[in-house]
Amino acid sequence: MILALTHLAFAAAPPPIVGGASAADLDEVVLLYITNDMGEYGATCTGTVISPTWVLTAAHCVVSAGWYQVGHVYVSTADDFESSSAHNGVEALNWTAHTGYDATSSHDDMAMVELPNALGVQPMPLSPEAPTDAEKGEDFRIVGYGAVSDYDYNTNPTRRQADVPLYDFDGYLLYTYDPDAGKNACYGDSGGPMLRLYDDGTTALAAVMDYVSGCDAGGLGASRIDQDIDWIGEFTAGYTIHKASEQGEDPEPEDTAEDVIVLENGCSSARMAPLGWAAFGAVVVASLRRQRR
Repeated sequence: MILALTHLAFAAAPPPIVGGASAADLDEVVLLYITNDMGEYGATCTGTVISPTWVLTAAHCVVSAGWYQVGHVYVSTADDFESSSAHNGVEALNWTAHTGYDATSSHDDMAMVELPNALGVQPMPLSPEAPTDAEKGEDFRIVGYGAVSDYDYNTNPTRRQADVPLYDFDGYLLYTYDPDAGKNACYGDSGGPMLRLYDDGTTALAAVMDYVSGCDAGGLGASRIDQDIDWIGEFTAGYTIHKASEQGEDPEPEDTAEDVIVLENGCSSARMAPLGWAAFGAVVVASLRRQRR
């Protein structure tokens, strides 16, 4: 079950995301709404601002398939759909799906979205850390504008968050499952961030949400950022590795994240080869080493 959400009508904002809470202050997590060429409303997804003019989201949100035709993509930092619409959102210049994306699988389900100007929010850092067995059972934070139930098709999208435990991982995906609290993602959370949490209260983007096996008490799969750092870097002038020692820090290796990647200014869409309808762009500003929660 992919997480894009088609809206036919909108009700009042429901309770927070499947067992979660409001995330009104996380402006770097943005609402994406997609229309066809005629401007007819199609679906909402979630994305993350990772540099001033780039947003990272799921490929399946911006790739046309069957009745789902992508003609325009709008991006808004509003924390709910009611205060965000096509006339006050920013229209994306271009969007490009990952070259390895395959609609029949969940591999490389991410896309880059380029904006015409900065949204004025602090970009989310990227975590280049590969998951470890030691992290299984640790909480990761999911954030999105999705529904709150398998049956909640008419949600007025509102930005929400929930902390869910890492269940497993493979070469492409991180998996979460919360059988006790029943927290999970749902329709409309596609492309939203799965954040690694650190003891100092900071977060970094570890994966992009792809699909669920059922919103209510189901599991979640999300594409790993660490596997696609080089692909993301292709949309920028380059990136540098910032070591903690350069910042006057000397943390114990077992208690810290690995060196983080800071991406520089992104290239323009004129230098990008379009793919399908082209696609969402996102590139990153990453923070210094942080102690892992």
